[in-house]
Amino acid sequence: MNTSMIVAVVVLSCCALARADYLSDRKAAMELPNGGTNEAALALLIKMAEGPYTEFQKSDAWEQAAWCAWRLKRKDQAMELAKRIPLAPASKTLQMRLMDADRNWKGIVDTFKDESIHLWSEDVVCDAYFLRGQAYYRTGNGKGAEADLTQALEYNPNNAMAVNMLGDTYASLLKDDERAMEAYRRGYKSGGHWATDQILGVIRIRVRQNKLDEALAELNAVDADKNLVKGDPHWRRGFMLSTQGYILAKQGKKDEAIAKYREAAQVEGLAPAQKAEYEKTIKALETEPVRK
Repeated sequence: MNTSMIVAVVVLSCCALARADYLSDRKAAMELPNGGTNEAALALLIKMAEGPYTEFQKSDAWEQAAWCAWRLKRKDQAMELAKRIPLAPASKTLQMRLMDADRNWKGIVDTFKDESIHLWSEDVVCDAYFLRGQAYYRTGNGKGAEADLTQALEYNPNNAMAVNMLGDTYASLLKDDERAMEAYRRGYKSGGHWATDQILGVIRIRVRQNKLDEALAELNAVDADKNLVKGDPHWRRGFMLSTQGYILAKQGKKDEAIAKYREAAQVEGLAPAQKAEYEKTIKALETEPVRK
């Protein structure tokens, strides 16, 4: 065996050993009492982050340490640990996640508004665009939100939260009903977790536009079993019937609306809380003055 081959074998063996040590240490930290949220876990994670590991492993250790500090309610320490991550995009993305968890959306915008996120590594770029886009949305910057959320969806078209927030951006900040409905439809037709919110987003726009027939047509075109993955079949049926009742009430068809809500409340297997909500709406409609 020549010298170069011996060196290669030694290097690979050391890397494999380091990886094995890292994984065992990481597992040990996570298996400490309270799911890795105590002083011992934090100390072990920091020791790992300062150990003889790869930049990727160190980045992971610093991230776990930061979240450990966060769960210990040490926000400042969590942010300092996040800043020690050697991979800059991973460090900045974690800083944004921590600010987001603290609802410090202005801080995200102020700190990262000039970052060229498109140059970051693929493992964080989608999350980074979404986090900054959400921060723009929360601080009322419609154009910034539109730009970043659109980019997030370029990297991950199935990001249901990004789709939903893009629709909300068009609806509430940019006052563009057509693009808002386009975004909402893109979401619910893909059967994402936010589908009910997205259907209601379209319905609310149509109701505000006083296009109630279009609102009812939009709802009737929904395939509940295909588009509404959230909830069981009883929940889905209740949602569809109650939303029909909502539109009928807006049309002034009080008796028909009450009938739909009653049908919704009588769905077999409906959750008690959902049934109670429909019964409350029925009582409100029954006591509502007749429109002239």
